[in-house]
Amino acid sequence: MLPGASEMRERGSSTFVQNAYRTIRDINVWIKDTSEDLAMPVIDLNSAFRDPQDENLLAARYSCGDHAHLNGEGYKHLADVIYSDYLKDAEDLSSIVCLGDSHTQGYPGRALIDRNGYTIDPKIDSDNQFPYWLAELTGVSVINRGIAGNTVYGMLNRFESEVIMHLPDHCIILGGTNDVLLGTPIEDTKQDLLTLFEKCIGSDIVPIAGTIIPLGIELDH
Repeated sequence: MLPGASEMRERGSSTFVQNAYRTIRDINVWIKDTSEDLAMPVIDLNSAFRDPQDENLLAARYSCGDHAHLNGEGYKHLADVIYSDYLKDAEDLSSIVCLGDSHTQGYPGRALIDRNGYTIDPKIDSDNQFPYWLAELTGVSVINRGIAGNTVYGMLNRFESEVIMHLPDHCIILGGTNDVLLGTPIEDTKQDLLTLFEKCIGSDIVPIAGTIIPLGIELDH
């Protein structure tokens, strides 16, 4: 997610917020349907992180304080959900690349990305990132390729150099938040996600899609 996106949200109109809610719902339905069509795993992160009183909002317990980015508990929960919903029973699991935006990078707790591209090492890597906890849970090689502020198109442009080069058997793809904030046409976001999924499948990599985590943007009544 964009590090400075909180200002955009504070200045956002109710129309912007309602459009964001609607776009997230639309993309998430598409992610689920497309994952089923492609016979690939999908993790419903939106349900796992929503406020129990309002499905459009990020639950406060997982927020770092800006109602959008995750705190340490949130990143651990993210790993727990991915592991319990798919990875614990995954076959032929030996290496995972995590491709995404701030939710993958670990922003703001993990602000530097100098260790991106290296296998997670619990002795030196920050635990403010879900790849750290996935490495602990799975015991396999996990590599963080998350960059805060990235759109799905940005992730697509990094795929060859930052995913293929590691020859993983699984790739976790979490994206779309910044597309919503920046107003990327929804069909462009869907097409970029589809291309990522198909590139993985064509490279014998199992893509694991995640639905978009709630933004936590409240309507100003």
